[in-house]
Amino acid sequence: MGSGQPNPCWTHSGSPAHRPADRRRPGCGGFPPVRSSASRSTPPACRAPPGDTVLDRVVSSYATTVREPVRDRARTPSPTRRVLAVALRHTPGAAELPGVEKETDALARQLMLDVRLKGPQARYRTVLDALPRHNRAHIACHAISAADTAPGGHLPLHDHAQRLLATADIARLRLDQAESAYLSACDTLGGRDAPADEAPHITGAFHTAGFRQVIGTLRSVDDEESAAIANRFYATPTAGSPCAGGSADASGAARAPHEAIRARRERSPATPTLWAAHVHYGL
Repeated sequence: MGSGQPNPCWTHSGSPAHRPADRRRPGCGGFPPVRSSASRSTPPACRAPPGDTVLDRVVSSYATTVREPVRDRARTPSPTRRVLAVALRHTPGAAELPGVEKETDALARQLMLDVRLKGPQARYRTVLDALPRHNRAHIACHAISAADTAPGGHLPLHDHAQRLLATADIARLRLDQAESAYLSACDTLGGRDAPADEAPHITGAFHTAGFRQVIGTLRSVDDEESAAIANRFYATPTAGSPCAGGSADASGAARAPHEAIRARRERSPATPTLWAAHVHYGL
């Protein structure tokens, strides 16, 4: 199907809104050597014929609560573009993510980066201070799911041993001009039980802070596959969207990851653990 696919926005409620961690697989909470360590096979009973899945029929978007879509509809998109890239190939105490550098190098070729923080530059205070000064962000690093840690999930930056960039730090920001955030990290949608006024996961924290469009992940992701999906996302023609630097068309922002995922599915249709993690938050 093409651009005529409907673009529903799904909003969770009740216990499914806070997806528990799957304790049968190691997640990024253990800092595996790649952004994924999930199974590489899918039981035949779980496979649907091509063209007969939700992915083939609609372009899905999500929202943490109904409040964010209402807020985003009322906002005028920012006419300017300031892009922040955060990349940590090496995080102290964690495994290397070699795909991160390839990913941000490719991003730099497709978009003009205003600020690129990598390695020791990517620290708690530096990143937190940079977010309000940019309306687009691409963050490629490890992540600790909210379901796997008591503080509620965080991005382990270079100085994470001293200070954690937690969901609460991000959600407290008030980013009235923020357009898009691409979170190229593991399990940023791993949730927990949280009060109604708190973000239940990392992706939700960026959405709550003010980013109109957020790309997050439902589970651990393979390092190389994650880089490939990000590259395809930014190169997708339908990314006439805040995420890829075009117009402020929300359906375009949703279609860019949708088409990137479908393209990767063509290569490994029986292995959704390689391509089915990425999700669009926004409207």
